[in-house]
Amino acid sequence: MESGAEEIFLASHGGPLMNSYTESGLLSGNPETVKDHASAVTDEITDSGNLILVHNTYADRETIRKANKRGNLFWCLCPNANLYIENHMPPLDLLVVEECRIVIGTDSYAANNRLSILDELKTLHSYFPELPLSDLLKWATLNGAMALGEEDHFGSITPGKKPGLLLLQDIDLQKQKLLPESRITRLI
Repeated sequence: MESGAEEIFLASHGGPLMNSYTESGLLSGNPETVKDHASAVTDEITDSGNLILVHNTYADRETIRKANKRGNLFWCLCPNANLYIENHMPPLDLLVVEECRIVIGTDSYAANNRLSILDELKTLHSYFPELPLSDLLKWATLNGAMALGEEDHFGSITPGKKPGLLLLQDIDLQKQKLLPESRITRLI
């Protein structure tokens, strides 16, 4: 669900992705694919273990609802990469309403200037200012640990765990908002 071209490719085996595959010689003839993104999640991937869906820029309500039936599903948002690749933000409000478990990622230097979770959170906050800071922090910490199956060791400050501890500075404490100048300092 990273680009609009994916949906065209799955639905009709046409569009810019098919053209690119054909021109590069990667595909010849009619490819065998799933019919849509939700089918890939529910029918083609094992139900065991956690599954992290990355980008989700073009997720719609129907796809989200169908995919969420799998369980053990996490929706990883990489907003700065989404803006770089498609100049489009994921439907965060829809993911929240559908009670998706959200985690934060950066993608890679191929699609991002910095690999900074804080920068990703700032971008989300600038596009979705109504988001509680507490939700953003949970997505970047505990949800990330849960998605990786490491919540018994990381993700929260709990006896027996080994969390990294970061000091979030220069935020709007009254409004509980990140600011462009917000920064972090590693304490532990």
